[in-house]
Amino acid sequence: MHGRAVNGSQLGKDYIQLKSLLQPIRIYSRASLYGPNIGRPRKNVIALLDGFMKVAGSTVDAVTWQHCYIDGRVVKVMDFLKTRLLDTLSDQIRKIQKVSKSILGRKGASLGVRQGKRHK
Repeated sequence: MHGRAVNGSQLGKDYIQLKSLLQPIRIYSRASLYGPNIGRPRKNVIALLDGFMKVAGSTVDAVTWQHCYIDGRVVKVMDFLKTRLLDTLSDQIRKIQKVSKSILGRKGASLGVRQGKRHK
């Protein structure tokens, strides 16, 4: 579905259903499940993660998210020499860990990789 919003609790319910569908299949019965693979942890994304974790936090083996230093534009190699851009990663890690730990205690976090913008 393109262009349809889903809140965190609905996404959590969907993950629970996915896990229940995978469990009876022998090769997936002990497979790990990661998610919800959210975007940069800003206010609305943190709210989505919070709703997701409250409903399905125990269903996932680790929380995943995408980290992108520069959004929506063509980047130059010089952009990656700006330390303020690189410093955003540690702040994002803290935000993700705060939500996942506040709900479940200790839960791993996994950083997703996404294809970057073109480089000049």
